[in-house]
Amino acid sequence: MNKRQYSAIIARFFELMDGPEKHLVAEVFTPHAVVVDDGHIHRGTAEILAWLAGAASEFETTSTWLETRHVAEGTAVLQLLEGNFPGGAVELTYTFGEDSAGLISTLTISAE
Repeated sequence: MNKRQYSAIIARFFELMDGPEKHLVAEVFTPHAVVVDDGHIHRGTAEILAWLAGAASEFETTSTWLETRHVAEGTAVLQLLEGNFPGGAVELTYTFGEDSAGLISTLTISAE
């Protein structure tokens, strides 16, 4: 799948992540969701909110969609992230798992 074909909840995640109020991103996750970012594990709403207020908001960035593919864990989205962080640009893979209600239950973010 090379077109930007992913679920509405994943689209909402990226829309909110590009916005100024990152805390709103928590609404797309299940209450017991797990986010793995930069080797750190964030479990549940409180830890995800802390991640959104901290590491996920640390730098000003823009993102460019590169690819979407189905993987065993769910949906993987490759994006080019550019901003005022060390190095200035990185390709990241966001691997999403969704629950039966259509919310994000797992998210792993890794550098390519």
